[in-house]
Amino acid sequence: MGVVLVENAIIACSHGGQIQIQIGSGDSRLSVNGVSVVTNGKESNLSFANAKPQCNNKTTTQSPSAAPCITQSATGGLTGKLTVGGAPVLPDSASGTTKPALTPAAVGTWKASSPGQTKLQAT
Repeated sequence: MGVVLVENAIIACSHGGQIQIQIGSGDSRLSVNGVSVVTNGKESNLSFANAKPQCNNKTTTQSPSAAPCITQSATGGLTGKLTVGGAPVLPDSASGTTKPALTPAAVGTWKASSPGQTKLQAT
């Protein structure tokens, strides 16, 4: 499947934003070089409000406002065999949908852009 995501991995939204998965989002029962892996569900509700580069999602109102993406749990690219506490770890092929912080605005998608490590792979 791919290289396992760890805390500080970078994910990107379909509106151009990039964020690091924050410290505390991993599961310390499995780590790579002392950095916890990210299991399915831990990537949910991450905001692109302070993304660098920024998320360009905007409301569809007459005076558009910023409506940065918020991640939902991964729906694609999950590992089948490597789990921690019953939850699949997220590989660099992981992806999912996003919801806008404000509505009405477009929903989007997110995908892993850098796993944060290169040693541990999952199938």
